[in-house]
Amino acid sequence: MSNSVYKSLKSNNFSPKTQSLVVSGQNNFPYNVFIDKYAKEKTSKNLVLIFFQEDYSKNKSLILETIKKLNEKAVVLVKKEKKETKKTT
Repeated sequence: MSNSVYKSLKSNNFSPKTQSLVVSGQNNFPYNVFIDKYAKEKTSKNLVLIFFQEDYSKNKSLILETIKKLNEKAVVLVKKEKKETKKTT
């Protein structure tokens, strides 16, 4: 199931990353899938959207659309913060 969520996000132009839930290093155990779009940006604002992987297939279009909209808003906010930072320096 983790692999299915990962592949779906990847095929929808996101850059998903994984986080193992066990130390073994084997991918046959479920793992966290996340999108860390703005990790390089220096910002104190974070948003965590959590859903069960079992719910992903039933709500795929809603989840993808929500992530896309949040991504669009984040791009606008990051650009706005950069402009404000330039004005104050």
